[in-house]
Amino acid sequence: GANGGGTFSPGGGWQCSLTRLWADRMTMRPALRAAMPPQLSRLINQLRPNGSFSLHDGELTFRKPPSEIAALETEWNVRLGCHRGDLSCGIELQNITGTVHLAGRSDGQRCFSSGELELETVTYQDVQLTNVRGPFWVDESWCYLGAYAANHNGQPARRMSGNAYGGAIAGDGWVQFGVLPQYGVEAEIAGADLNRLIVERFGGRQS
Repeated sequence: GANGGGTFSPGGGWQCSLTRLWADRMTMRPALRAAMPPQLSRLINQLRPNGSFSLHDGELTFRKPPSEIAALETEWNVRLGCHRGDLSCGIELQNITGTVHLAGRSDGQRCFSSGELELETVTYQDVQLTNVRGPFWVDESWCYLGAYAANHNGQPARRMSGNAYGGAIAGDGWVQFGVLPQYGVEAEIAGADLNRLIVERFGGRQS
């Protein structure tokens, strides 16, 4: 469901805004991607989401300047609910449950989104991370997490945070999309159950 309104300018431009958008059990089907602006569709394709999502209290604006050659501009500010979803964005993230706040725009030349992760749980390389929080930024070529995202947005440095093996994790990361994606992660863990980590990650014996 949604509320909406629009305006038209004397020169031929127009704007249409949708507010209080909501939807349940959405999937990123080909028909939905085809209806998106090309840059936004390519960004979604880079993330390769799988699973169902819900949309809460979203805002979506389409704007067409008067010039005949001007591209359609799109802005969004939405909260996506994820339930056991997956992302294959150069690194494999599985069983994602929680909320993602997305705000971004597409202007015909480039497309980007920034926002906040508020995840109850996510699995990376068979490690279950819980209470994952922090900023991110993504476009068609890069994805930044933690301090990399904050720096790109001109904000004070803030790392991703979460919990694993009974301890607290803080980290930052980046992914460069491509045929062979590249990525880097810097992470620290404190207060973890070392015995549990060795048993679960390296198959050691419990002592």
